[in-house]
Amino acid sequence: MTNIAFYLQQNSSQKSLEQIVCQLVQKAYIQDNFIYIQTQNVEQANLIDDLLWSIQDDSFIPHLNMSNTEKQVNNHSLVELTQEQQKLSKAYHVPVIINTATSQIDIDLNPKRKEELLINLNDEIPYIFSRFHRLAEIISNNEEVKKVARVRYKFYKDRGYPILTHDIN
Repeated sequence: MTNIAFYLQQNSSQKSLEQIVCQLVQKAYIQDNFIYIQTQNVEQANLIDDLLWSIQDDSFIPHLNMSNTEKQVNNHSLVELTQEQQKLSKAYHVPVIINTATSQIDIDLNPKRKEELLINLNDEIPYIFSRFHRLAEIISNNEEVKKVARVRYKFYKDRGYPILTHDIN
């Protein structure tokens, strides 16, 4: 059964939601976990992508941003990955995938285990959440966002999923 954790950003938090995600990714990556990040939109996916490139000066977290259709980086245009490139990325077991809820990809699951961590930044319940050991719901300090998150919390609770909450300062 999937373990669910709600991370609630507090008023005093100086970190952006995306920075909090990168910290969670870094911890999970050190534990050799596969991490799937579902973002609200392409802009947020690109921001997390950029932050993961510079999370620390002396380390790198291999990741793949699947939400891009086109992005300008250092005056170079990066285009959407072809299906062949996506297959190659799966073959090489990229440990972190960033995507939006509207840009669906199929994750090849290892039949001997569930995937480790799904980080949800989207308002929707991820349709693949039960395929993961853990689901992290990152909630910003915004009343409208909290209202929508309460619906997801009730959905998980009504179905008997174990839920923890953590305050982020």
